[in-house]
Amino acid sequence: MAEIAYSVSTTGKDDLLLTWASVTEADTFQQYLLDRAVSEISCHVSGTFGGATVTIKGGNVASEMLALTQLGGAAAATTVADIFSLLDRPIYIQPTHAGGSSESVTIYMMVRN
Repeated sequence: MAEIAYSVSTTGKDDLLLTWASVTEADTFQQYLLDRAVSEISCHVSGTFGGATVTIKGGNVASEMLALTQLGGAAAATTVADIFSLLDRPIYIQPTHAGGSSESVTIYMMVRN
């Protein structure tokens, strides 16, 4: 089991794009520390799911990650390619996944200042 590290790039407006690439059912996602207040977090989930559910979790304590909520009120989780914005703005954020086989998913997370 490997922990997949995120990569960070910036847009022309200094917003961050976090990417966890090609995560399989044998992997976990590295946790990210949001070290500043942000105005929006947009999650783009893509790839081959193989029955997996991808959930975006977060918390204000690194050891207590809880399921987050989309702006529309639904859980921040998907079983297919999707894009949604988060209602919550925790200090720590981390995608998770469960239930898949032969999966390879990539998460792109735009963090807007």
